[in-house]
Amino acid sequence: ITVTPTANSCTGATRIFTITVYPTPKLSSSLTPPAICDSTIFNYTPLSATSSTSFAWNRPAIVGITNPTSAGIGNPAEYLDNNTPAPVSVVYTYTLTANGCSNAQDVTVTVNPKPELSSSLIAPAICNNTQFSYTPTSLVTGTTFAWSRPTVSAISNPAASGTNNPLETLNNVTANPAVVTYIYTLAANGCSNQQNVTVTVNPTPTLSNALTASICSGDSFNFVPTSATAGTVFMWNRPAVADISPSTGNGVCPIHEK
Repeated sequence: ITVTPTANSCTGATRIFTITVYPTPKLSSSLTPPAICDSTIFNYTPLSATSSTSFAWNRPAIVGITNPTSAGIGNPAEYLDNNTPAPVSVVYTYTLTANGCSNAQDVTVTVNPKPELSSSLIAPAICNNTQFSYTPTSLVTGTTFAWSRPTVSAISNPAASGTNNPLETLNNVTANPAVVTYIYTLAANGCSNQQNVTVTVNPTPTLSNALTASICSGDSFNFVPTSATAGTVFMWNRPAVADISPSTGNGVCPIHEK
């Protein structure tokens, strides 16, 4: 600024004053960085075109995010925990300072939820050679469901994979219940999660006794059934046979009839 004083028609010496106007520091890095998944680190490197800018930030507590309020400088580099089934926006207020000038700007990151099964992880037991039907559900909108099933020694089915409901018939070749595990991979909003769903396949109970016997007419037929499947209950019925009396019979084992 050039200043020339004048008074009473007289002109004084001209003086030159120099004023430096410093810029307001602003973020040149994005104010809306890419979304992150629940329980992952939020990394953000603040940048400014104004040299020697310092960056301080603070983050208030937000409903849906379990982290308490926090503050720091530069990159937050903190894990953010979204405990809801919906995306939550987290705001970091950055205060930029350079050459004695300061400016506040908000940086907003979306924390997408981890998709989880809302359907039971333990499906109702089924019987051998019946279809296993399971409809996976999640509270996170747009979740997709892929599953894989490894081989199980007691189950004759080979390993398999698919999406959504398995709808497969499981064959238990043993005398004992067999637990089958389906590994579900859930995906939504770029986030994924694995959970196990188990189903017990109960065996078909079979007699372990000899299935034929012979007695003389008028003798008592005694038979105590056994099975390798624990907890088996035995009921019997005998249809009419020509020349045999009594004509029919039924009851709960063991069998004692003459």
